[in-house]
Amino acid sequence: MNFFPYENCYITSALSYEDAQLKLEEILSPGKGLFSPIPYFKGYIANGVFQISPDITYRNSFLPQIKGVIQANSKGCSINLTMRMYTAVEVFATLIAIGFGIAGLISVIYDSIDSNLKPVDFSLFLGALLVYILATAAFKAESIKAREKLLEIWDGELIKNK
Repeated sequence: MNFFPYENCYITSALSYEDAQLKLEEILSPGKGLFSPIPYFKGYIANGVFQISPDITYRNSFLPQIKGVIQANSKGCSINLTMRMYTAVEVFATLIAIGFGIAGLISVIYDSIDSNLKPVDFSLFLGALLVYILATAAFKAESIKAREKLLEIWDGELIKNK
């Protein structure tokens, strides 16, 4: 079981293996002229294996890190995508959630010893839950945007989402 947000999905496209790889390379490449489009992703692709992330102009720690493999099939190609958060963000969120959990546990233990346990003593556990919910929601919003952009690039169809 993976505690943090993680997505594994498959995209099918009518594009050939070479065309799918070329389309991704085009969107990774920086623009050549004044009016050329700004690339949406940064990263690399080699021999059908890629590692990319959205290239944004604002700060966002919850951007998905996308790893994938392009494979040829009889109808064109299929792309296996794996999206996850930055490891540093996972560690930081875990430490915050653990901190809230330990503080909540200490509060409950001390108040139960004094026979003065109140429902408000469990509020620190809600802080840990809030950290998890916020991290998951922020990652999910960004991963949906990235997945939709990749579907648009490859003119593909999402066939499986684990």
